[in-house]
Amino acid sequence: MDYLPNLIAAFGLKPGDVILLQLWGENKHLPFLDAFAAEITKTGAQPIKQQFSRVYLKDQFEKLSHTNKPFPDSYFRQFSGVTAVINLMAYNLITTHPDFPPDKLNIYKDFMGRLMSALEDKPAYALRLPTEEMAAEEGMEYAAFVRRLTKTYSAEPEKLQLMWGKQAKL
Repeated sequence: MDYLPNLIAAFGLKPGDVILLQLWGENKHLPFLDAFAAEITKTGAQPIKQQFSRVYLKDQFEKLSHTNKPFPDSYFRQFSGVTAVINLMAYNLITTHPDFPPDKLNIYKDFMGRLMSALEDKPAYALRLPTEEMAAEEGMEYAAFVRRLTKTYSAEPEKLQLMWGKQAKL
């Protein structure tokens, strides 16, 4: 991940920034989360690491009762001090685990909606990770997808900001 310094520099992070770093991936993708967090720390910003794996979400939601409100407002208020959100996408977050309990889909949708609402006033970025699933979603062979991501993410920070369509200064 030689591209990480340029990629993180494009965000214009400053000491004191609090970055919610969300991994939408399984445990095998945790090295990405750790590497991004380490690079963010070098800027003087503080990452908050959070992982949403399909397995975890399936397990959590199948244990929920229909009678209780599973995520109180205080859960979402924890994000009030976050400066920006960086989503690391190992998979498309719309697609749940194949064994996700169908009777809990509405609770999951409510959770996702409330999470997005809690973060809506924060600058947010979604970065695709070099995974087989992301390559398939793009209709690309894995090796070609990795080359494309590596080339894109290795661009100078100013070029990355232009590709994002706005300055990534926080």
